[in-house]
Amino acid sequence: MITSLPNDYFVLVGVVARILDTANYVYTFTSALCWLEVLLRYTKNNNFFMVVSVGEFIGLQNGQKTLLEKLGELGEQTKRQQHEKDRRIEELEKEQQRNFDQLSNEQQKINESLIVSVDKFTQMKNDQQKEEQLFGKITELEKKINKQQIKMALLTLRGNYWDDNASNSGIKITDDKNLTVTNEFYYYGCRSVFAFRPILQNNDFAAIFFYFEISVNHMQTSVQFGFAEKPLPIRKRSGTYAYDSDGQFLIDGSPQGPKTNSFDAGDVVGIGINLVTQQIFFVKNGLCLDSSFLFVAPSSADVASLFPFVTLCHSGDEIVANFGPNFKFDLTTL
Repeated sequence: MITSLPNDYFVLVGVVARILDTANYVYTFTSALCWLEVLLRYTKNNNFFMVVSVGEFIGLQNGQKTLLEKLGELGEQTKRQQHEKDRRIEELEKEQQRNFDQLSNEQQKINESLIVSVDKFTQMKNDQQKEEQLFGKITELEKKINKQQIKMALLTLRGNYWDDNASNSGIKITDDKNLTVTNEFYYYGCRSVFAFRPILQNNDFAAIFFYFEISVNHMQTSVQFGFAEKPLPIRKRSGTYAYDSDGQFLIDGSPQGPKTNSFDAGDVVGIGINLVTQQIFFVKNGLCLDSSFLFVAPSSADVASLFPFVTLCHSGDEIVANFGPNFKFDLTTL
């Protein structure tokens, strides 16, 4: 029997008892001691079993310590990862704030640029309106200048009259200004008369237009007037530019266009030449008729050598000429 055992033996006995109890063997405390004594005698090494048992216990403690150390390391690693995560989140937040600030600055610059652009657009629009107003004033001034030039050019037309020495027999000039012409031929027949001056004279080269009108006082059959070369006869020959009472226009003696603008007693009709463009235009009662494609023929004589004329075809026909400058038709509307 064992009379005295170290404390470790009692610990080991307790462990063995628990083991045996777990294995469904019930032993008393004394039986456990007997078993232990037999075991110790068998091994003949009092320290062997004890050493092994304590080593295993120490091993368990060391394993627990190692586990705790690993848990501690894992906790530290988790802390480091959390710290790194927090640091990264903070950096991302700062980066996001920097991007937001940059975008805000860029947006502010864009807004400022838009404001400047709107101001420039408004200024350009105002400048355009001013330019349009200035252009309108210039246009009005040009019109006034053109009217003044036309009026000055028309001054060259003053003083012309019908030439009694350049007329057919039967034509009678019946007023002191030599402007009223009557056909007093005793039977039917066309009688003509030329003006004293041609379209242009040596001192008339500043003129822009040549134009004259006739007022038809009496007409029974036909009246024709316009420009032609001397001498007589002139009716429907080349070089003649005329307006016939049946509405026919004549260009270089050839009929042009339909007869849609006839005139009669009581009408005021006119014919003119734009000396710059060589365009012939016709007027009835103050309105310019459509003659936009009627020009002096290239083969025609120089327009400067043409004379105003009128032809009356029936006894009693009468017209009054107006060589300017105050016409029924406003030349400034051309």
